Amino acid sequence: MQGIFTFEDLRSYCRSIYGDKNIIIQPNAYPLALGSIADAAVVNSQVQIRANADFILLSVSFTGDPASQILLTDSASGEQFTSRPVFAQDYACLDASTPGVARDLPYPRFIAGNSSITAQVVGDNATVANVYLTLLGVDIYQLN
Repeated sequence: MQGIFTFEDLRSYCRSIYGDKNIIIQPNAYPLALGSIADAAVVNSQVQIRANADFILLSVSFTGDPASQILLTDSASGEQFTSRPVFAQDYACLDASTPGVARDLPYPRFIAGNSSITAQVVGDNATVANVYLTLLGVDIYQLN
């Protein structure tokens, strides 16, 4: 992950959500294996966020055709992360010299614990095998 968010940035963001509550911040990744995607095919995959921790999404890693389009949706809120599917390269750096390397989102995204994220990927061009999407960020555990 190419970090544009410092740890202090992350702590400040968490403070805006949790106030003065005691929290633990731990890195985590939620991988999704999408398999092969044919030209213009739509593939959906879902990942469950831990029940005992919220997740702050910082970046997305994608391995596949950069012309593919991605739409992420939070099941708990029903909120789509973009108004419609956007090109994979808008979520992840797809430079041929660094395939799959994640790029930070412009702003962290809060995802409540025990929700799930649905990834919809729309294929473009020829069939692409071994398509992977990984949500990278941190789990936030609240202490009593």
